[in-house]
Amino acid sequence: MLYTDCIGSNLEEVWSRCFNLLVRVYGPFTM
Repeated sequence: MLYTDCIGSNLEEVWSRCFNLLVRVYGPFTM
């Protein structure tokens, strides 16, 4: 479900979405 948001036409947009998503999900756990 989460990775579906990472799909896009522009690579930069994809990486930005995936990075922001990972930060929101794994941010609290890594700190």
